[in-house]
Order: sequence, then structure tokens, then C-alpha cells
Amino acid sequence: MKPLVSLVVTTKNEEKNIANCLRSLQDQTYLNTEIIVIDNYSSDSTKQKALDFTSLVFDKGPERSAQRNEGMLHIAQGKYCAYFDADMLVSKFLIEDSVTQLESGSVLGLYVPEIVLGNSIFARIRRYERQFYDGTVIDAVRVFRREALLRVGGFNEEIFQNGSGEDWDLDKSIRLIGKVEMLESFPSKLSARSENDWFIQYASKNGVALTKSFNGILHDESVDTLFPYLKKKKYYARGFQGYIKKWGSADQDIKRQFGLFYRLFFVFMENQKWKKVVRNPFLFLGTLMLKVLIGVFTFSEFKIKRRGRYMS
Repeated sequence: MKPLVSLVVTTKNEEKNIANCLRSLQDQTYLNTEIIVIDNYSSDSTKQKALDFTSLVFDKGPERSAQRNEGMLHIAQGKYCAYFDADMLVSKFLIEDSVTQLESGSVLGLYVPEIVLGNSIFARIRRYERQFYDGTVIDAVRVFRREALLRVGGFNEEIFQNGSGEDWDLDKSIRLIGKVEMLESFPSKLSARSENDWFIQYASKNGVALTKSFNGILHDESVDTLFPYLKKKKYYARGFQGYIKKWGSADQDIKRQFGLFYRLFFVFMENQKWKKVVRNPFLFLGTLMLKVLIGVFTFSEFKIKRRGRYMS
């Protein structure tokens, strides 16, 4: 029998997004899954809509670290587990291919490609920016062997009671005990594959023309605008101080995640990615402007003592 995979979704007031997310998980070609929703005491109809897709709906707070741990450490029964946000839609072959890759070797976790949805210029800039981060220290593993998660103790609830950085912290902890990889596409299967019509139509409506080779996450930021996004980033920055204190400002990952040189230059140039910059110079300029705005907007929440040379 194929191993069980636990799919954990964390929510809070996500009534506009939760149905699409859970529909994409329910439509996976890999059938031996359990869908677990951990809600942070929503005041809207999130939980009621979630119950249309799964009976495994629970309340937990105060933040995403505690929610994800509740789902993956305490409720999940799978050999493998994955976590998603409520505004994410998952291509239908993702779990099947993840299990194939994890079962074939000693890999502990997988990075998953992600595409940002949206038709606005802001969404286009975010979509352009996000493609450079897949599989880098700006990314974080999303599908795991559950035993690896148990070994490292899951997400750090003490440090990340608010803000963000918990995904980087977990990613770093897992890399210290074993190997992680980028989710592979399996070319031999592509000719026989077709994505769900509704999934393709949703992507197209929100600025993305999918190909058969896409195997990953659509992140629906289509309703996001600049200032709410900056406000969200400011809140996320509250968790960075504890993360940096834990690993030390001299840590090489920390230097790249928060260092100006890597975040504003090298991550866009490494591994032949400079070609994408040459093809889309205006989107690259927009990305740099957005990163500078984020740094300015979050400065009051995130101050590093190394002469201000770090950014969020």
C-alpha cells in the first residue's frame, strides 16, 4: 500500500480562499492523503467551508508555528507531510511526484516551485521576483519525511509567537540532519498529463498560462496591493530578531537571507539566472524598488546592530 501523506493547511479568516486550496488538494492524483485544516479561531465562514472537504478541522493558536505543529506533529498520521497556506493552490501531480522522489532516496525534504498569481503590475513584479528564490536560502522546504520533522521538533513556537521566519528556521534545522532537494518534474510522464480545467482557467484568469511541465504551487496574491503587502512584511519582520539570535549573525545563511549583496544582486545572477534579468530589465528594476521599500517600511520592526547592512 502506498504511504499516507498528511496535507496541513493553516487558516485564519480565509473564507475567500479556502475552498480553492482544499479543492486542489482533494484533486491530487495521489489518493492516499489526509487533509488537515488548523484554523486560528476564524470569525468568518472558513471552518464551515473547510468541512465541505475534510472532517479534520481543528482550532489552534496563537500563530502559524503552533498551528503547523498541531497539524503535522500531533494530528498527522502520514509517513510524509506537507504544509500549505490557504491562498495556495496545488498542481494535481505534486504529491504523487513528491512521494516518488522521497521514496527513491534518502532525501528528507523538498522545495516546491511557486508562482505568484495576479494581473496587476504589483503582482507581475512579485511573480517575477519569486521565480528567483526557488531552491535557495530564501525558499524553504515544504514537503517532508515526517520522521525528520519529529527529529527537529517541528516549528519553533517559542521564538515565533508573532512575525515570521519560522519556515527558514525549520528549513535550516532539517538541512543540518540530512539532504533536501528541489521537487523534480518527470518528463517521461508529461505527455500523458493534463491539469484540471478549473485549475488552468483559474491561473489564466489571474495572469499565468500554465504548461504541462509545471508542478508546484500557485500562490494567489491577486488581491494584494502594495501598502497592505508592506504592512504584512512589517509584521513578518517581528520574528527575524529571534531567528538571527538563535543562529548568529555570522551564520552564512543569515548573511545571505538578510544581506544586501545577496538579496539585491547575487540571488538574481547565480546559476544563469542573470538571463532572466536581461530579458525583463523593467521587472527587475521594479523588484529592486520593491525590496528597497520593504527595507524602509520594516526598519522600525527589524533593526540589526551590524551598521544597518541587513534587510528583510
